[in-house]
Amino acid sequence: MEIRPVVFASESEIGRNRLLFLDRHAADSGTVSKNEAYRSTCRLFHCGLIDRTATLDPGFQVDIVDPLENVLGHTPASGNFAQICAARAESIVDEAIASDRKIQLLWSGGIDSTVAFIAMHKAAKTRNARSRIQVLCSLDSVAEYRSFFFEHIWSMYEVQAVGFPVSSYLNPDALIVTGEHGDQLFGSDFLKPYVANGLAFEAWQKVLPFVFATHEIRDAEAKSIVDYLSPLMEACPVDIATLFDFFWWLNFATKWQSVTLRIPANSDDPAAVFDTTRHFFRDIEFQHWSLFSHERKRLEAWCEYKLPAKQFIFDFTGDNEYFNSKEKEQSLRLVFAGEPEWRKEEKKKREAIDPKKADRSRPALAEY
Repeated sequence: MEIRPVVFASESEIGRNRLLFLDRHAADSGTVSKNEAYRSTCRLFHCGLIDRTATLDPGFQVDIVDPLENVLGHTPASGNFAQICAARAESIVDEAIASDRKIQLLWSGGIDSTVAFIAMHKAAKTRNARSRIQVLCSLDSVAEYRSFFFEHIWSMYEVQAVGFPVSSYLNPDALIVTGEHGDQLFGSDFLKPYVANGLAFEAWQKVLPFVFATHEIRDAEAKSIVDYLSPLMEACPVDIATLFDFFWWLNFATKWQSVTLRIPANSDDPAAVFDTTRHFFRDIEFQHWSLFSHERKRLEAWCEYKLPAKQFIFDFTGDNEYFNSKEKEQSLRLVFAGEPEWRKEEKKKREAIDPKKADRSRPALAEY
């Protein structure tokens, strides 16, 4: 059966007939990979993982969209987090002006997309280009940061209310800006309970048994995951000492590609959406900053997570309450809700061929 493309890139350096994206159901199905350790790791992290260091064997051939070697060989042009934000926003706005395109900015109300909005707002304002920006948001977005919405968005920008799924509201002729990859830069939301109980900054080898026990992963499977991931920990260019380091690096190295492609993959025209999407934090300057300039200091509470981003927001809003108490939330509900039309058609075909697989509505893999 022909497999509908989920995501492909037009860049010539990316090869053909290799996997770029697979969801967690596909990763755990056994259809794509027979590597049990890989599948167990994907189950633990609820994601189809693709290692962009090319250290791990997933059991199938992949194309890496953002190889880590590019980051390691990069000489940074910018300085601190705020300066990188400004440079990134300016480059996107300049691209929109040069190509005479609109910008659709997906604002979830969360920390990452609020940083992206502020930087884009500043860049557009200095270029008299605010009219190019359309803010896409939902009721949940407004609820997450109500005061910001009314003070900085509602009366100043064109607002598009969105529902399920957000991909159905994307304009193929616009540049699409998201707050994706913020989590990969700063750590992982997987760490929240371990920050709360004080274990996040203990040695990862000592704390992982608690992680496995929480997720009902027993001896043999737990050992296979540790054995599988240990070479990846050794491949990191900085020291991986704590559980916080462990999950940050795993997120940064193996979940990055899934995050890059999940919005296009959940659309009806993945290739077109990929080509027009500008994930704000995907820029190589941010990646280099995360590896070599971001100090993963001990957090006493989850509200201290993503402090550089919260500081950037505070410097713009002066919102002390937000800075002191705002916590990272799950702000991506609209990304994955619903089902693109081509997936519905694939589901019908699968059910027609094998009714027993009727409950497997998501595609087994992405190929191009």
